[in-house]
Amino acid sequence: TIESSLPDGFYNKQALLYMMDAESERFILKPKGMGKRSAGHLNLDDYYRANDIVDAGIRAEVARCLEQGENALFYHDIRGVDSLNYMWSVNDGTSYLVGYVPVEAIQQEGRSVNQSILIVVLVMLAAFLLCCTLYYINQRQQVRLRREREVHTRQLAEALHAAQVASSSKTTFLSNMSHDIRTPMNAVLGFTTLLAKDADDPAKVREYTKKIMASGQHLLSLINDILDVSKIESGKVVLNLSEFTLGDLVSSVDAIIQPMAAARGQTLDVEVDGVRHEYLIGDETRINQILINLLSNAVKYTPEGGSIWFRIIGLSQRSSQYEHLRIEVEDNGYGM
Repeated sequence: TIESSLPDGFYNKQALLYMMDAESERFILKPKGMGKRSAGHLNLDDYYRANDIVDAGIRAEVARCLEQGENALFYHDIRGVDSLNYMWSVNDGTSYLVGYVPVEAIQQEGRSVNQSILIVVLVMLAAFLLCCTLYYINQRQQVRLRREREVHTRQLAEALHAAQVASSSKTTFLSNMSHDIRTPMNAVLGFTTLLAKDADDPAKVREYTKKIMASGQHLLSLINDILDVSKIESGKVVLNLSEFTLGDLVSSVDAIIQPMAAARGQTLDVEVDGVRHEYLIGDETRINQILINLLSNAVKYTPEGGSIWFRIIGLSQRSSQYEHLRIEVEDNGYGM
């Protein structure tokens, strides 16, 4: 873990780096790509001998820093190369990063940094001058265009506003509907594939045909909405109340969502409990849209192998004219 968190060499891989346990002064790690040595030292004394660090003052200062958990830096020739030796305290002095880097490598990196800074400054200066020039040209063009538009600004503004309202309504309506269309279409194509595969099994053929029919009817309702130009122009949705059965609605939703969940290795559990009336009056297409959107999002944001629950629970009635239902979509994915 420590080795993976350290850089893969620095100062053009000329620096040497070990990890040392402060108490035992033993070296426990030499990261890959650091320095020229292929064989590591065993401890601090070995490091001193190998690098000819015999100055008593330096050793005493290093010993003091190790005792107090402080950093230590000193210059020393390593094999005839002027180098900066370092001992960096880690975890309050329990460990140290020990090594050296040639002074020339530090200076070379400093020169590279200075060159990079100079290039950045020159580029920024050139960009600033270019921006000033473009701004000046743009301002002249804006003044000229503003004078040309003064005569008919009001008429253009009104026409633009009307066009934006119409375009926004159409775009929003069609964007929402295109998302709703893809889900049942995927179900139709999926069950058609299964139908061709199991054509010799009458039971499966009837089951797949029933689910294709449910998805197709839902798709047809959505297409009828798109073809209703008045709804597209207004950007509004009108509720169409009619009688429907709760069982058919649940089957239709299950037929569309179940293949999506199966493709991701998810389990979809459907539960209907405590509902007093099978036949209801409402806008089946809109309810379908809401449930399919919620469940398709659950499939999308639940990881592979996850679980999704779809429940319709009958609650105590507040009025004899209305069925009181709670519809739940639950998953073990992230988010809402």
